[in-house]
Amino acid sequence: MKTLKVYRNGAATMTERIGRAIEHYTIHNGGRLPAAVVVNKRDVAETTAAVAALDLSLPVIADGGPLSGEVWLLVAEDAHG
Repeated sequence: MKTLKVYRNGAATMTERIGRAIEHYTIHNGGRLPAAVVVNKRDVAETTAAVAALDLSLPVIADGGPLSGEVWLLVAEDAHG
């Protein structure tokens, strides 16, 4: 089963939202990065650009679950095992 952490913060841009979500995630997961960033299908292009702007090498996964603007982070397998 996959575990996702959902971040709904009020940051103005996708880059800020992802930056804050990653910062929170790494603080609470021993400095580890998530396995992927999961976003609404409509947000993939903006998210891919934001991940690149933050100099992260994380895959961006399009999914129908997140609301537009939400950032979901896929928990790395070793983070909860």
